[in-house]
Amino acid sequence: MKVAAAWSSTLTPFSLSFQGDLLKPSMVNTPVFRVVALAASVLAGAKSGSVLGPRGLAFLHLSTYAVSLGTLTWVTFIAGKAGNGQGIVMFKNLPRQTFGKVQARLFPFYFALTTLCTLLQLGTLSVLSGGAPLPRTPLIQLAVGIAAGLANWLVVEPHTTGIMFERYALENAEGPRDNDRIKALYKTFGAWHGFSSVLNLAALVAAVAYGWTLAGWLHVAA
Repeated sequence: MKVAAAWSSTLTPFSLSFQGDLLKPSMVNTPVFRVVALAASVLAGAKSGSVLGPRGLAFLHLSTYAVSLGTLTWVTFIAGKAGNGQGIVMFKNLPRQTFGKVQARLFPFYFALTTLCTLLQLGTLSVLSGGAPLPRTPLIQLAVGIAAGLANWLVVEPHTTGIMFERYALENAEGPRDNDRIKALYKTFGAWHGFSSVLNLAALVAAVAYGWTLAGWLHVAA
């Protein structure tokens, strides 16, 4: 019971009425320091070889796969309401319109990051193959992830967000509400959001499937 109560308390919407400046980050909590730390770790690991050689490309391939799968999983199931709509943290803790506005800022970066990472996976795999034709299975898996990501990034998400903001404008307008128009926009938004969710799920499934392919290669190499 105590565990359930503690979990429930974490999902209670918090107040957004606080004001004031955010805490100034320490030096170790800045983007520059993080980039330097990551670069140093790569250079230290590559001291016996070139970071631009086959091992460096393999590292880039595995790293971009890890980033794309981790980001897809985190946003879909934990942080937001992408994919199958089961993300809980922001959805449970933010007012509806605030949640939508945050997602509108988050999703372009989300789809761009996961799509570009998958493109890098395809590119590095092509180089590592030495010009030989890529196997059909991983090629299809990566192509599905890229196509789904590009569609969401460049077409579906911008259109869906535009519908959402049009509905918000009507909801917040002074004077009589055009409830019929709001309901129509809500229905249209639901259809486009559902399409975006299917594409996001396709990208996630493709990433998991490609992970299984990678595991097979690592098993053979071992």
